Amino acid sequence: MDPTVEKGIIAVLVIVAVVLGFNLLINTQPFLTGFIIATPTPSSDVNVTIISAASITITSGEDLNLGTLFVGDSNTSQSGTGIVVENNGSIDVDLNVYSTTAFFTGTSKPADHNFLGCKIANSEGGSITTVIASTYRDCYNTGTAGTALGKGFNFETANDTVRVDLNVFVPLDQPAGLVQAVLTLKAAAAN
Repeated sequence: MDPTVEKGIIAVLVIVAVVLGFNLLINTQPFLTGFIIATPTPSSDVNVTIISAASITITSGEDLNLGTLFVGDSNTSQSGTGIVVENNGSIDVDLNVYSTTAFFTGTSKPADHNFLGCKIANSEGGSITTVIASTYRDCYNTGTAGTALGKGFNFETANDTVRVDLNVFVPLDQPAGLVQAVLTLKAAAAN
């Protein structure tokens, strides 16, 4: 084959390759620029679901010693730490307290006394919306229904701590000896 014809064929092939390459470049240019394309704008929706958790923890006062008392005496936890409770959940809760057993064997008391009284107060301002037990309320042998202490116990860190105080009265006919009891604090989603 003549060298001139060969050069002509090569030139035609080069021209075709350049035209096809240029056409490819023009048709794909938006993807080759490296810049964000205005239309359409890529976007994404992100959803996160926070689990509702009614949870409290006792931060101090798990073991209260209300002292050595005589028959007919009473004592409170007010001079000590009381029971400090924190709402460490993710929702506001209502707080109840109960004891399911009668821990005194004696039953005799004045009508205006409770064997075990409970009350609540804010440790951090605004921790509880409605204080129900601002004075001592009976929480002795109440069963699991318990005694309502407060409603709307806040879960936000700045104001999520309350103090529960106890008042114990020794029955007039209580025999001597150590008396121990379990007191349960119950949190439920605020109404």
